Amino acid sequence: MKTIVKCLTSIVSAAIILLLFTGCVKRYNRNYIESYLNDLYIFTDNSNSYEISKQCFKVEGIDGYTDYVWKVSSDINGKNINFYVIDDYCSDAGRIVHDIRDTHYNHCVKYALSDIDLLSFDLGNAYYNNYLERENKSIDKDVIHELNAGTGYRLKSSYNNYDEYIKRFDEITDIYTKISNSDWKDVSLCFDIDYIHEYRDNVDDKPLTEADVFGRVSSFDDIEKLKQEYKDRFIIMNIDYRFYDISDIFSSDEIRDAVSKHYYRIGILDESDSDEYTLIDDLVGNQYGYGISFGTMYELLKKDGQNVAGDALHYTYYKDNGDVYEFSYAFNDSLFDNSKYGYYYKLNNEVVNMNYYFNNHFTCKKVQEITGIPVVTVYYTEEKGFYM
Repeated sequence: MKTIVKCLTSIVSAAIILLLFTGCVKRYNRNYIESYLNDLYIFTDNSNSYEISKQCFKVEGIDGYTDYVWKVSSDINGKNINFYVIDDYCSDAGRIVHDIRDTHYNHCVKYALSDIDLLSFDLGNAYYNNYLERENKSIDKDVIHELNAGTGYRLKSSYNNYDEYIKRFDEITDIYTKISNSDWKDVSLCFDIDYIHEYRDNVDDKPLTEADVFGRVSSFDDIEKLKQEYKDRFIIMNIDYRFYDISDIFSSDEIRDAVSKHYYRIGILDESDSDEYTLIDDLVGNQYGYGISFGTMYELLKKDGQNVAGDALHYTYYKDNGDVYEFSYAFNDSLFDNSKYGYYYKLNNEVVNMNYYFNNHFTCKKVQEITGIPVVTVYYTEEKGFYM
């Protein structure tokens, strides 16, 4: 008897603990999903209709919890759009919670945009292009994860000079104006604008630069703020890589203002064993922490009066000990790990791979080793000012 009581006590205790950690979670039924859909902006207009699947189906999420998925077939502005509503379960501070997620609005916006001149932009989203094909396939946990992550439309374009950069933002303003004046309300416009340069795009996977523009706008004020922010970043990118002479595009005040706000700055130690340094006010380190670029090292060598021939894009450095170094952004076809091609430099005509295939920047330590210049990274924030 004691054994039975002990077992029952253990079972009850386990049930209580489970309840404490999971809480009382009630699954959403079809009526709740219908109520949820009725509250969505797109279905408050009687001209749009939808039909919910009779039954939901279960999908194990990548987080290990079981989600319940309802398929919705809709007619929106005369266009057939199918999407899923997901009763998504997860853990929150040890308790099981759930919430409703959907992907309908992004898909509706895509259809809305299909009637608008996107100028130089395109929807360019492989996920969306494959989405409708998945309608006739099984919905697995990876697909549900994508839906949960809110994968949505992004307008995509590119530019390779500052005039094109300005034009892209004018186009974003134009597209957003057309959407705002249409029947589509509360639309956030997401976009990616890649910076294109021949010396940047020849490696297998190009890294981000300061000049890659990406963002989300929900108002015209957002557009203007991003336009200014990325103007500064365009300036910083060119001071970092030295791709262009931007002095004929921007005033010295504009350049100085952009540099003054930059986090990664460059200093020269006053003494090799000292913490005192002299800040270089017209050079910067890379915003993403890659270090000092080929082009910036060229400027350092020139400032130091060392023997260097060429320009920031391709130059030869003659070291006092007889070593000859050659650097170029065009040196980007060396094989790394038998899988990817990337950047290198030459030492006495021998190829030396960079530490990572997409890297065309050196650490300060490596710059000191090559040039003998005691260069250091100096950080800047409004709160702390300059510090090492």
